[in-house]
Amino acid sequence: MSENAQILWAVLAAAVLVNLVLTGYGLFKLREFKQLKQADLVLEKAQIALRSDSKALFDSAKGLGMKLTQVERLLRNVEERQDQLSLKEPSEQTYRHSVRLIKSGLPVDKVVEQSGLSRGEVELLLLLNKIEGGDGATQGDTPSQSNSFEMPR
Repeated sequence: MSENAQILWAVLAAAVLVNLVLTGYGLFKLREFKQLKQADLVLEKAQIALRSDSKALFDSAKGLGMKLTQVERLLRNVEERQDQLSLKEPSEQTYRHSVRLIKSGLPVDKVVEQSGLSRGEVELLLLLNKIEGGDGATQGDTPSQSNSFEMPR
């Protein structure tokens, strides 16, 4: 064999060797790429699941916030109603004050004005005062002067 043929065989052997090394490296990188691709798919599925869970948590927090706002609104309404009822329901002291005004001879309209009671309540107190006092007077706006009437307990 000639020297040129030997060089040619050496170059051919080197080329085959380089081809084998590069093919091996390419197969290694292909396997690595497939593993990365599979890991990427797993991460993508986990990301989708996390987004879904986050959305569910956000929606439930939003729902709870709305429900809490509704409950707070209802509580304020109940508190306002309770305050209004407290203001509407005269205390025993208010009735006692009204009885004193009636006994002092103040007309019904003035007792209503000063006590904050309704006209019907003042007229009822006036009637009770007349019954208790034994006064048979029938005048509607002038109370009896009897001192025997007491606020029931």
